[in-house]
Amino acid sequence: MPDTHETRETRLHREAVDLLTFLERQERLTWLHPADGLALAGGERERQAAIARFRRLGMRGGVPDLIVAAPGGLTGWIELKTGGGRLSLAQAGWSDGLRRLGHNHKTVRDMDGLVAMLRGLGVMA
Repeated sequence: MPDTHETRETRLHREAVDLLTFLERQERLTWLHPADGLALAGGERERQAAIARFRRLGMRGGVPDLIVAAPGGLTGWIELKTGGGRLSLAQAGWSDGLRRLGHNHKTVRDMDGLVAMLRGLGVMA
């Protein structure tokens, strides 16, 4: 039986991607999911080899789930978490570092939170 937390977080990811794709088609923003590619690796041996290759190329853990580029040079960094999901140590490090440098970083727990962040970036009314 699938974990309920995973199911809710997967659904939040899908709904967020759908909204961002819709807004991108309207030329209101552009966005990306900085996937680490490890989900594409086969078994554990292949996964460990992929981790080593990506780390040599600069991959770092904890990178936010979504990056949104909005008009006027504004950028939003978004970590998606549902319910009581907590940031990992690496995710918290990214959040603190981005905020310290003046970037917009939010931990978004539902679609209302995403919409609020996009409004703050001037993407939605």
